[in-house]
Amino acid sequence: MRSTALSSRGHYADTLAAKHGLRVQYTNNQACGTKSAVNTATQFSASGCYVDGWSKIQLTTSAGYSGTAAWKRDAVRDLVLHEVAHATIYRKAGSAQPAIAGGRSENLADAYAWKYFGTSRSAGGYGYTASDVSRATAVHAGRA
Repeated sequence: MRSTALSSRGHYADTLAAKHGLRVQYTNNQACGTKSAVNTATQFSASGCYVDGWSKIQLTTSAGYSGTAAWKRDAVRDLVLHEVAHATIYRKAGSAQPAIAGGRSENLADAYAWKYFGTSRSAGGYGYTASDVSRATAVHAGRA
């Protein structure tokens, strides 16, 4: 299933992104660079991308998961909310990579997703520090 059209298939990722005013585009040729994805019975990998001003997020095709395996749903949830955090930061600060991030925009997105969306500590796989959480708080409060 390779598509570059915006999705309305009702995958878990679609439903979650829609709650935040975004749509999903499933493609392995993302604007942030070509991403490989693995989705087998023993391994699951997915990645995402958000570009300033978009009303969509891009996810690798493997993120189009609607099954019941809790660990896969958690992985998709964290990935989507990491990309939603980028979009939210853009909406609040005018850039998904605001100056306040100090070159740590991925860490800022992880911190924002954790603090405001309840993701796991390393939602996007980047992790964050207490300083990143402080920056996320400032962005959320409109001080970025």
